[in-house]
Amino acid sequence: MLLMVAWLVGAILLRRDALWILIIPLLTANLTLMSYISTQHWFRPLVDHDDPVATTISVRAPRMLDWWHFQFSYHQEHHLFPKMSHRYGLALRRRLLEIEPDAVAVLPWTTALEAVFTTPAIYGDASTLVHEDGSHPVDLLALAAQLALPVVDGTALANGDADGPEPVKRGA
Repeated sequence: MLLMVAWLVGAILLRRDALWILIIPLLTANLTLMSYISTQHWFRPLVDHDDPVATTISVRAPRMLDWWHFQFSYHQEHHLFPKMSHRYGLALRRRLLEIEPDAVAVLPWTTALEAVFTTPAIYGDASTLVHEDGSHPVDLLALAAQLALPVVDGTALANGDADGPEPVKRGA
């Protein structure tokens, strides 16, 4: 709450300059961060155990963006080795592709963004996304196959039942 008040006071003090000094940079940073988070988690099945291969995706971003964003695109690699420096993301991805190419989930960033914007936003069950009214279900296992991503073993899905967990909105 205190941080929100500080931002509000800063915007008031900056007056007309707040748009260029505060609002646009914050919106840009939020858009950038959410574009990574959404592409790296939101269309993977829910599982009942910690499995970075099943629940995360890395994206292939343009080299300049990758550098500018501190290699944030190496997300699956980060989940496999959380304490590793971001500088080793590419080397780790190459090594993982040598060891177990079928377990590495990497998509071009634009392909991942397109998939996020064309799929519903709510988990109807552990492996299905639906709209708020339950319509237009998207089977995440079929989507994974369509995008050539590693497919999760069905027994590992959360709750292991046909009903799955209660619907969860993205970002909730």
